[in-house]
Amino acid sequence: MKLISGLRAGHWDDPEKKRGLTVFLFEEGARCLRLVLGGAPATRETDLLEEGKLIRKIDALLFTGGSAFGLGAAQGVMEYLEREGKGFETGVRKVPIVPAAAIFDLGVGEADFIPGPGEAYTACERASEAIELGRKGVGAGATVGKVLGMKYCSPGGFGAAEVLVDRYRVQVFIAVNALGNVVDPSSGEIMRGVVNPEGEGYLDAEALATGGRIKKAFPESNTTLALFVTDAPLSRGGLERVAVAVHDGIARCIRPSHTPFDGDIVFSCSLNENEVQDDYLIMRTSIVASRLTVEAVLKAVE
Repeated sequence: MKLISGLRAGHWDDPEKKRGLTVFLFEEGARCLRLVLGGAPATRETDLLEEGKLIRKIDALLFTGGSAFGLGAAQGVMEYLEREGKGFETGVRKVPIVPAAAIFDLGVGEADFIPGPGEAYTACERASEAIELGRKGVGAGATVGKVLGMKYCSPGGFGAAEVLVDRYRVQVFIAVNALGNVVDPSSGEIMRGVVNPEGEGYLDAEALATGGRIKKAFPESNTTLALFVTDAPLSRGGLERVAVAVHDGIARCIRPSHTPFDGDIVFSCSLNENEVQDDYLIMRTSIVASRLTVEAVLKAVE
């Protein structure tokens, strides 16, 4: 998929070790906020995205495997950006602003292997104006449908989708690594999820989670990460409305979602310097962002 102007992205992954990461580089920076609805997030430098903080733009965003251990890979992104002369000007040394979020994928592949700064630096060097989908980058070790444990889960992945709103481009990128099933909301069909231990097909993860069959704690090997990007001049309030809509999209097709065992996070970004409080544009963008999220999730598990 071709990326919006001003954005480059790169993957690094090891298919055998089932670990990877994905880096998003904003050439001129991006205004960004984050909205966490999951109960188990793993993040770095995301407090900077709150209202009233000094930093107005981020230089890059990292989605990584390896749980909290993988967050250290952000140092490699900082080193790459420093070499490129990017970062917040302190008067002494530019400091690249690189928020990061991790999925828990240690239940697959080699649990001891964690992507680090070197792998993230390589992803930056590979960054281009197009991105591959599927079991790529951060999606390399992603899984879904873990209500009955890792033995009966299915592959997750990395997905993306795009649409135009007037003359503005709108894109959603998502790493799908959820406790719940991935369901096509248009048909109700389970696309990936809890594998039926007694036969073919998938079991209803929500029914299992609420039906009393599960007596022990659910696996914490989860978290869905999403990035919304546009070149529309959305205000901060508009970006927040869109982030809510992206979470709505997640809830439409990942069932259940936003559980205490998922760290679901949406990052909502604008590449436009201007901020316009256009409620009609915000409404239209939110509607399409929710639909795009569903499309991106389904593409991630194709």
